[in-house]
Amino acid sequence: MTATTRSEVIESAFAAARMIVTEGIGEGRQAHGFFIVIGDTATIFAEHWRRDVDNYECPYGTWRIDYDRRDRDLYISQYETRKKAICSLFFEDGAVVVDRDTGRIHCGGFFVKNTTHASCSAGARHRAASSMATQAGTCYVILASESICGSVHCQPPARAAFTAFPYSNESRHVPIQEDLSLLISKFKDMPPNKRAEVIIELQKVAQEQPGLQPTVDHLSKGETTAAQATIDAVPKYVRILSQKAVARYIEEAKAQEEHWSQVFSINFDFPTIRFPLLV
Repeated sequence: MTATTRSEVIESAFAAARMIVTEGIGEGRQAHGFFIVIGDTATIFAEHWRRDVDNYECPYGTWRIDYDRRDRDLYISQYETRKKAICSLFFEDGAVVVDRDTGRIHCGGFFVKNTTHASCSAGARHRAASSMATQAGTCYVILASESICGSVHCQPPARAAFTAFPYSNESRHVPIQEDLSLLISKFKDMPPNKRAEVIIELQKVAQEQPGLQPTVDHLSKGETTAAQATIDAVPKYVRILSQKAVARYIEEAKAQEEHWSQVFSINFDFPTIRFPLLV
């Protein structure tokens, strides 16, 4: 199923990025860091040519021919059903470029040519990501540093976060996952309606990670001590980033896009995404 709105495309890109940093790129391997460019591919690839036997080139960057996917129906929303095909684009350095309206993946291994609008003098990947966010009519860029990339054998560090550039070179941190212990410690102080919302959200996560079900069962009975004791049976850090929070973040960014599309450095002052039931 393909995404039909820009919000859905960005949401799917975040979901795919979380999959890469928490599960790796296959065979227990971790990614070496990456970024995803969500933009107007009609503009990005309006002019392109074959630079040499191995590479294509356009005004915004270069990419290897064997990482070109424009002739394939591969979409970022297929991160679960076509996981192997999507993960293969994260083996090497360079960005994965996604169409902002359809979610169709156009290429991987994309190297940004112009970094003059980079937000700071950080690493090469950060400079490329922040600069690309200001080009081709502005793009939404999701960056994951190598330090936060994990695998099925090695989960990302606690409090690890993506760096997002929402249509400008100003960055925002988007947490990858939330510490389940923190959630449980706060659970007993929540009002009844918040507790009910927590249970609903955790039930959704338990469908993907059945090992979490005993914890959810204890919490639904208000047994926080017993719930804490069951955490050892599930991964230490469980993906519980609320899709509602992602949607709010995306809508705020989208609302700014038209007005600030030509502004290269603007502080949107978006809130950091956290599991909404903890705040």
